[in-house]
Amino acid sequence: MNTHIAVKMMCGAASMFLGCAHAAQDQYRIDVLADPSSMTSFQYARDINNAGQIVGIGVSVGSTRSRGFLWVDGRITDIGSLDPTGTYSARPSAITELGVIVGDSPTSGPSLFSTGVGSAVKKDRAFVLDHSSIRDLGFVAANKLSAAYDINSHGHAVGQAELSASTLSPVLWDGTGVRDLGLLSDQPGAGGIATSINDAGQIVGAASAATSTHAFIWSSGALVDLHDLAGLPGDALSWATSINETGNVVGYFSLGDLTRAFHWDGSAVHVLPDLAEETRNPATYASDINASGLIVGHAVIDQENHAVLWDGRRVVNLSNLPEVRRAGWEWLGSASALNDRGQIVGSGLYDGQMRGFLLTPVPEPRSGILVLLGLGMVGAATTWSSRLSRSSGQKQRRGRTCGTT
Repeated sequence: MNTHIAVKMMCGAASMFLGCAHAAQDQYRIDVLADPSSMTSFQYARDINNAGQIVGIGVSVGSTRSRGFLWVDGRITDIGSLDPTGTYSARPSAITELGVIVGDSPTSGPSLFSTGVGSAVKKDRAFVLDHSSIRDLGFVAANKLSAAYDINSHGHAVGQAELSASTLSPVLWDGTGVRDLGLLSDQPGAGGIATSINDAGQIVGAASAATSTHAFIWSSGALVDLHDLAGLPGDALSWATSINETGNVVGYFSLGDLTRAFHWDGSAVHVLPDLAEETRNPATYASDINASGLIVGHAVIDQENHAVLWDGRRVVNLSNLPEVRRAGWEWLGSASALNDRGQIVGSGLYDGQMRGFLLTPVPEPRSGILVLLGLGMVGAATTWSSRLSRSSGQKQRRGRTCGTT
């Protein structure tokens, strides 16, 4: 064999090896957040911090009632409740880097928060769980509804509370009291909700406007309609769901039959792309954004939810990742949150049951190792080539000697 051809063949093999190693690399490792011994058929992950601690809601074995849980390194812990009997569990919404959890909890009996203001009995209260002690966030009258949906590293929480008759207002708990963030409308029945707060104290959410519900941002004491600030369609319904540390906001807006996820970068609104493989007009919802601008949420196509990731260049249907399919998941229905490490949590269908999931990015193979492997193959090719050359030269010399004898 021509030695140059041999070298080219082995160098080509090395290139193929490097290419195949890259192509076969999984993007994520996926974990189920609970096994049948701790949770039954329903489980939903709601938030994750940078330490990988996760909070969510599930149904415990032997019970038909939902339970709030904390997941740490594969272990599930019930977070308890404000209900002194322990019959009805708290629903966690968010967790800080130090593991402080906020949410809402019944104080007795089944939850009535979802029925809204005007219930005969008002039992749901915002809570904070710190150092294994769950307590009412306070500053709201005992017979009034309240719920917390996010908390920053300073311990400031946001949510909604019934501060006056028949009105749920967006509020801030700052450790010294509860602050009404205001409304976008003074119409009877107007209300609002605060969904997210960053460490700079910027808050986003949604509030009743003149004829609809509009996303808002609250900063330095001022509540501003994102329709005015960001140019969202004036007659659309909108909802801001998350704000990151640089003030980037995500959410969604609806106009007629059109519902689209959006990203506001502080100066302009960007409508996030749909799933490229779909030809219909799916609804899209953004639920969270991290420090690097990665966004998660879900798309609704033919009444089915699909968890999605927007990475700034494209939208990814997380259900279609080969590693997700190989792990036995039928689909991932929604992505509720992600941390600054790119870990994503949500819920999907696994083994015929609704389970919480954790997607953890898999680091790409270190280029140095692959280069060494490639160089090793090239080195082997060079050594082989050298040996072939010496062997060929020896044969030629022996042939000439025999010819002259």
